[in-house]
Amino acid sequence: MRLTKLLRILLGLEETRVLDVGFDVAGLVVDVAPTWRRPRCSECGRICPGYDRAHDRRWRHLDVAGMQLHLRYDTRRVKCPTCGVKVERLPWAETSAMFTRPFEDHVGYLAQRCDKTTVSSLMRVAWATVGAIIERVVARHGDRDPLAGLTQIGVDELSYRHRRRSATCSGSTAGRWRPLLACWSAW
Repeated sequence: MRLTKLLRILLGLEETRVLDVGFDVAGLVVDVAPTWRRPRCSECGRICPGYDRAHDRRWRHLDVAGMQLHLRYDTRRVKCPTCGVKVERLPWAETSAMFTRPFEDHVGYLAQRCDKTTVSSLMRVAWATVGAIIERVVARHGDRDPLAGLTQIGVDELSYRHRRRSATCSGSTAGRWRPLLACWSAW
């Protein structure tokens, strides 16, 4: 089995061809390209003529064997008749993102289970970047109505400082990406 075919399977990216593999200071660099030959508009998906390229653009993918893995591709700009000049659509990442969709989905999963500081150190990204990734993941996977599918809601109240102050916390089982969680303090 060729190394490029093995990497294509390991990366788990759809509609993506692996062209070459190499190493640099950051770790593993994989040259990729979309399986389609003609560029598509990133906004409407229409096949459009491309007219120039931005060389050596990189996206961070999930780590492999403790090394950072970056995808590299020379992106094209397209001239769409309806949307104007746009960057081409890519199957592995959003237009403005520096990370692949699987990387962002993993960060979103981790953010549901632990704090941003832990996620940023575990995934080796900046603390503020975790927040930007979470916004994209919620926009991509979030439900239209965050209360759709709500089956239960629980409310609890606890007092502190000799029963003079209390905090009310509620939680629900709705939404995969946006759990309803709110706490209020009554002074």
